[in-house]
Amino acid sequence: MEIAQSRGMTAQPPAARKAGAALWKLLEDRLPSVRLAAGFALASVRDPALVQAFILDLAGASSARAARAALTLGEAGFQNAAPYFLATFTRKDRKASAAFARALGMLAEKSAAPVLIEALDDDFVPTEAAIALGQLNEPQAVPALVRALSHRDESVRAAAAYSLACLPAPSEEQERALRQRLTELSSDRSRRVRICAAVARYEHGDPEGLAAVHAALH
Repeated sequence: MEIAQSRGMTAQPPAARKAGAALWKLLEDRLPSVRLAAGFALASVRDPALVQAFILDLAGASSARAARAALTLGEAGFQNAAPYFLATFTRKDRKASAAFARALGMLAEKSAAPVLIEALDDDFVPTEAAIALGQLNEPQAVPALVRALSHRDESVRAAAAYSLACLPAPSEEQERALRQRLTELSSDRSRRVRICAAVARYEHGDPEGLAAVHAALH
């Protein structure tokens, strides 16, 4: 609300407020087809007043509702929503923050990189943070993602390897170290991790990367 007030966004036209409330209710409908249609409506309309009204409806919302709203706005590409996701990314609400991280990745919000790197290092929504960092195309995330390759959870290791496939290493020295670490994952107990690491090796120009992909798939 503080962000909305600072932007002069708390006084919306009545029509926008009604439309925002109506779409919010439709996202809660019991029929998946109706929920999907409501999401597409937001993506199609792209009316700033409507989006702002929709965001304002998040005040006091439950974690589940906030998460659904965040993903809808992220998938629809509403860049104006990014500051809200960053402001409400908190350790107190893991479920909503996981959705905020995913939405920030969808929006490729580069200003979110420090927050997501800290979350990954602190083991807070690490899978979502790792995936989002790959979508930001920020090389500064490489060291944190490399550290995450040693995470106890295979979903985090796989997400980190997947994102490293999307990012260039900041230096030649880091590139060599990255290739070495990815090569070590060829013996990971998780097939998903082995595949993601092999793809990352290929994307980083490892001469044996293609063979590694074939080996991981078979």
